[in-house]
Amino acid sequence: MRLGGEGGHQVMAVALTAGAPHSPRCWFCACDCPVPKKPISQLSLATSEDSALLGHLMSTASAVAKAAGIADGGFRVVVNDGKDGCQSVYHLHLHVLGGRTMGWPPG
Repeated sequence: MRLGGEGGHQVMAVALTAGAPHSPRCWFCACDCPVPKKPISQLSLATSEDSALLGHLMSTASAVAKAAGIADGGFRVVVNDGKDGCQSVYHLHLHVLGGRTMGWPPG
């Protein structure tokens, strides 16, 4: 699912269906800049200069949930950061989880 880019705007994020879903409906939202000025490998390394991109990722997560039909019932957005946060792909991305009732606390 590619969001944005209409009307000549730069595509800043792309949503991909997860290969190993953590819920009935699971997507990744990741930065899709061909030559990023500053690659962001994990959230803890982001700076205030990355605020626009981080905000865009959150907005994309919301758009993904709406497009997938899970926004009305609720969904969860997850960022894994670092080894203890179970990050396995060192490129900043969000997990959009939905399609079932989530438990609390997570993890």
